[in-house]
Amino acid sequence: MVTEFRKLDFSPHEIKEAVRLFQTEKKSVLPAGDILDISLSEEGSLTALVCIAANSSLQEKMVTLDASMLAAIIIYYCQNSGVPIAKNSEKELSKNGNGISLTISIAAK
Repeated sequence: MVTEFRKLDFSPHEIKEAVRLFQTEKKSVLPAGDILDISLSEEGSLTALVCIAANSSLQEKMVTLDASMLAAIIIYYCQNSGVPIAKNSEKELSKNGNGISLTISIAAK
């Protein structure tokens, strides 16, 4: 069986934009405020620690995004940016330096 692979690399800036878009349009998931920093970790599985400055106070909130939430955010960003991703593909996120790689594989039938 033939399998096609695509790899999409996202810079720290693009990750921040993806989280900001998701935060704006899916208000119930992430707290409102300015995204100050995002740190990635791949101990076990990929996670992102997002530092958000609350709009209503000077307090900072730290939110941890697990791999599945991070994947949802990246895929949502791709959909809104016109980057095609096949629905029936396997998707895998990994840390790539300071950024994230999304590897997409599609098996031919």
